[in-house]
Amino acid sequence: MFQIRFHPGADHFGLGHWEISFQEKCITFEERFQVPSKSEQILQVLKAILETIPDVRVERNMAVSTRIPEAGLIILRDGDPGEPDLALGGVGGAYYSHRVEIEMYVQHADAGARDVAFDALMVSVGEVLSANPTLGGLSFGMTIGQPTTEVEAVEGAPAIKTGIFEPVIEYETNAVWTHCGPTGPIQDPPSCGGSVTFVAADNLEAFQLVTLDQDARVVLADQSIGGNVLGMTLSSAEGGEAVQLQIFGPVINAGWNWDSVNSQVFLGLTGEPTQMPPTSGFLVVVGSSISEMELFINIEPAIQLL
Repeated sequence: MFQIRFHPGADHFGLGHWEISFQEKCITFEERFQVPSKSEQILQVLKAILETIPDVRVERNMAVSTRIPEAGLIILRDGDPGEPDLALGGVGGAYYSHRVEIEMYVQHADAGARDVAFDALMVSVGEVLSANPTLGGLSFGMTIGQPTTEVEAVEGAPAIKTGIFEPVIEYETNAVWTHCGPTGPIQDPPSCGGSVTFVAADNLEAFQLVTLDQDARVVLADQSIGGNVLGMTLSSAEGGEAVQLQIFGPVINAGWNWDSVNSQVFLGLTGEPTQMPPTSGFLVVVGSSISEMELFINIEPAIQLL
C-alpha cells in the first residue's frame, strides 16, 4: 500500500514537500474477492474506449470547471441502469437498458473555431462508440442517438460549447446484484471475474498488461509513458487477431513466482506485472498476488509520479 503525505514548511524555503512511501498491504479474503457490478465493468471499459480519442482529456463523474483543456473535455457520467427485466418466474438473468451520459466540452473565443473543434470531437466520440458497440463483449449492443448541444456563456472567459450523448447499453447479469464468493475451500479461486475481447494491434504474449491505442486495438501498457491499463492478456495473439483480456478477477500463471503473497502488484515496463513499485512515470496498482502463481486483477486509477 502506498501513502502520500504533505509536510508543510519542512524545507528551508518553508514551503513543504510531498512524501510517497510504500507499505505492504494485507488483503483480507473479503477485500480480495469484492467484485464490481456488471455496470461498473461496462463503465470502466467505456471510459477506456473514450480515452483512445487523441489529445482529449477524459474524466468520470467530475465537476465541470470554467476552464476547459485546449483539445476538449469528455466527462462520462454513470447514468441510470433503470429497473431490471427479469426472466419469467424470476429464474435466469436480469436484463438492463443502462442509459449513460457522455458530456463533451470545447472552449474557444472564436465561435467558428469553437464549432469546428466541437464537431470534430462529436464525430470522434460517435466513431469510437459505433466501432465498439458490445464493449468487448460485455453488452449485447448500444443505441447511440444524436447529441443535444448548446453554448454556455462564461463570465470573464471564452464561451463553452457543450453536447451530451446518451447511449443506451443493453446487458445481462446473472442476478440483480452480482457478488463473488469462493467455490470451495478458502484457497480456491472464486467463481467470477470479468473478461473482454478486442483485436491486437501487434503481437502479444500471454499475461501481459495492456491498454487500447487510438484505433481501440490492444497494445502493451507501460508505466514509463502512460497510466492507462485495461486488463491482462489470457493468451498470445498476433497483430490483427482477437485476444481475450481479464479486466477483473483471478489469473493463474505457472511461470509466476511472486516474492510476497497478499501484496500489491504494479504495472511495470512494456506490460510486465511487478511487485517493485516504480519511482517515476506512473504508479498503477493492477491487483494483488494471492498465491505464488496467482494474481487477482483489480486495476486502480493511475498516479503520476513527479
